[in-house]
Amino acid sequence: MRLPHKLVAIDIETTGLFPEAGADIIQIGAVIVNEDLSMGEQFSSYVKPTSDYRDAKAMTINGISEEVLAIAPSLEEVMAKLWEFATRGAHPTQPTLAAWGPTFDVVFIQSVCRKQGIELRYNFRPIDLKTIAWWELSRHGDSSNGVAGYLKKVGLEFEGPKHDALSDIVNTVRLVQAFVPRV
Repeated sequence: MRLPHKLVAIDIETTGLFPEAGADIIQIGAVIVNEDLSMGEQFSSYVKPTSDYRDAKAMTINGISEEVLAIAPSLEEVMAKLWEFATRGAHPTQPTLAAWGPTFDVVFIQSVCRKQGIELRYNFRPIDLKTIAWWELSRHGDSSNGVAGYLKKVGLEFEGPKHDALSDIVNTVRLVQAFVPRV
């Protein structure tokens, strides 16, 4: 299988689930998925939150310390670097995003950036990598919960720290690669 163009697979870590309640993006990880489904360049950055809102459960899950967040670049700076990363080389002028459940990641990014007045130039018809995994496993009567569980079902182990945006998205792409024959 070949994709029509490269994708930017993305994952975020946040201070909570609801940007309208004040939750912020605190880490962004991304990987280029080439036309042949191989992984290209990777991007990762912590992001300085703009509010004091912290959901205790979210912060425990992502494990990102206040010390790291205090010295992180602003969301505006990170989004500019991400845009440069996403459009380098032969990428389309409006990159297509892919995520594990883009109804969270992509919508959260849109909401927080809109609130901060940051222009977004991505194609917001994202590819849902979670649905691909669910579809492939359900065809064989299996189901699981989360990237690590799906990886085990296909005989792979999660690599790197869990709930790290870059590790999460790299493992998500590995999972999709396991399902889709590459040319």
